[in-house]
Amino acid sequence: MKKILLFLVISLFLNNNAYAKLVKLNCSFRDAYVVMDNNRTKKLTPDMDEYQYYSADDIISFNEDFKIFVGMKADRFDDEIISVTMLDEIKGPKGKIDLKKVWTVNRVTGVFTKEIYTKVVGRDTSWGTADKIRYDCRKAKKKF
Repeated sequence: MKKILLFLVISLFLNNNAYAKLVKLNCSFRDAYVVMDNNRTKKLTPDMDEYQYYSADDIISFNEDFKIFVGMKADRFDDEIISVTMLDEIKGPKGKIDLKKVWTVNRVTGVFTKEIYTKVVGRDTSWGTADKIRYDCRKAKKKF
């Protein structure tokens, strides 16, 4: 009987710790700056084609114990900043575009920033100017 009670107490303790590690944030679109054809940055406005794509709200999460941010090991994880860099590529019929995405959460201000850099393989030698999307985040309320 004591073993069953001990097992039950330990199970409940571990179960509560598993939930305490994960922090979920609800992020509302704030503003975005996109790179135009002339390589200049312009603030995104509702009349622009990209607005519907960029202006969507987002939900992100991080695990404080394992220093995991959006499912990846964070490059920086401290009391002020959490950031991660992700590399990706888009293949098309005429070539390939490399993507570098840098996601950063400022834990002091609650601002979540996505920076998306592109490089056309075979043409560009360095990363271009980033599209930048910013969100205001709040800790998600749990519903039971």
